Amino acid sequence: MVLNSVVRIRAVLFIIFFSFLFKANSQNRISLDTINNTVYIGEFKLKTPSSISSNYIYNEKLNLYIYQSKIGNLEYDLPLTLKPDE
Repeated sequence: MVLNSVVRIRAVLFIIFFSFLFKANSQNRISLDTINNTVYIGEFKLKTPSSISSNYIYNEKLNLYIYQSKIGNLEYDLPLTLKPDE
């Protein structure tokens, strides 16, 4: 009977200890003032550079819209084709 209560007390203390440990290790948002950008730990919110452009081009012959992503004059991603109803 006494052994049972000791095991229960240890189990409760074990759960309490690890609940505090996991809460301490959870990610908290920390704001950093660097170059007028807001950076969050675990989540990045950065402005898109002006050298990166994304455009839709309509191809009349194929009746498709083509979505292109470029850095300067260089395409960095495969073009995405969309039908007019999409």
